[in-house]
Amino acid sequence: MLTKIFKTSLLFLFFFNLQIASAFEITVKHLSGRVFQKHTSADPYAISEGKYQLSSETSILTFLDGQFFAETEDKIEVRMKEESIVSFISKSEFEARKGVVGFKNLSGSILIKTPHVDFILNEGIVVIKSNSVITRICIIKGNCLFERALGSIKLQEGQEIAFAGGKTSIPYKMSDELRYTWYWVDPSKEPSLMN
Repeated sequence: MLTKIFKTSLLFLFFFNLQIASAFEITVKHLSGRVFQKHTSADPYAISEGKYQLSSETSILTFLDGQFFAETEDKIEVRMKEESIVSFISKSEFEARKGVVGFKNLSGSILIKTPHVDFILNEGIVVIKSNSVITRICIIKGNCLFERALGSIKLQEGQEIAFAGGKTSIPYKMSDELRYTWYWVDPSKEPSLMN
């Protein structure tokens, strides 16, 4: 009987530690409009500025009037414009599922998944615009690596690339639309937030 209790306790501690290990903190630095947090099986609920503990597979959703700026405990900045969805899979893995989303990562590498391609961002700033038809990725600073069946593509600072229907464009000069989505300054000085 004592052995069974001990084994059950060990199992509980193991799963409890897994739960804690997969949780991480974000600080919401700015939001405007309607912004919601949703975990896999729960209903979405409105969030405000401040600190949040996220577990694996938590999504942030912005509505037509929403903007969201947050920073993870590892200093990865995530920005979202209107009608966007990002899943926070882990401290270093994100899924930009829809809309206009930006990531600023100045230490190490992160994995970013999109509807059309997954890629690794190495210390830099990227802006992504995705919908069900096409994903455009703009490298504002740094570089990223795309692993494809036909070989890898390294995108450099100042370049943009598009993915749609299993096809990949050649890298091209970044567009002003994605380049100037945000200026990547403090939210109080961000031109995109000024009326």
